[in-house]
Amino acid sequence: MPFFLDYMILIFLASVGVIQLAALKNGLKGIYLVRPSVLNLALALALTCGSFIWFFTSEPRNLPDDTLGLDGNRQAGFYLIGSVGAVVFTLLVTSLLHRVYNGKALPSNEAGLDALRSSGYATALKGAFIRLWKR
Repeated sequence: MPFFLDYMILIFLASVGVIQLAALKNGLKGIYLVRPSVLNLALALALTCGSFIWFFTSEPRNLPDDTLGLDGNRQAGFYLIGSVGAVVFTLLVTSLLHRVYNGKALPSNEAGLDALRSSGYATALKGAFIRLWKR
């Protein structure tokens, strides 16, 4: 597999894990990938640590950028793609999962990120649009 693809997979998986750790720390149950919290913690740690272990043990990674490695500009671009992809993936998947867990939930009265404590992203976004429309 090409080095840049391995790097993007590392960033994507580690970012999903870090997002889950942040959600756990702040009680944002609307973006948990699995429930209960202890399973989500295990998944987050496995994604974060496992992706680094896989990346650095699967092949030699100390490569200069003039051969097979990545120069700084390309590395930053692939990092951006992987991390933004992780955010989009998390919001889409958890919105779908939250609908499965809670059925057709009503939007939360909370605004901003606090709405993710009790509802999925799509439901929180719907609630924000409803509040904005009523003004």
